[in-house]
Amino acid sequence: MSVSSPYSCWPVIVNPYNPSPEMCMTKLFMFLMCLISGPSNPKASIEVYLEPLIDDFNKLWSGIWTYDVVATEIATGQRIKNKI
Repeated sequence: MSVSSPYSCWPVIVNPYNPSPEMCMTKLFMFLMCLISGPSNPKASIEVYLEPLIDDFNKLWSGIWTYDVVATEIATGQRIKNKI
């Protein structure tokens, strides 16, 4: 019986950097965005896996309505970006 396997799994984890430094790297602020599975390292074609994620982030950043906790009001991603 062999314990090695030719199969691997690569997690893509996203962290927000707006909390304090000691908080942003805790489990509470780590979000698993996708799992890349396959028999080898995906570095040659990782953009194929990340492109939908980047498209979603761009869509959110450009104007999806969200709740701004600091200002306690409804805002768009564009308004929040201008405050940063």
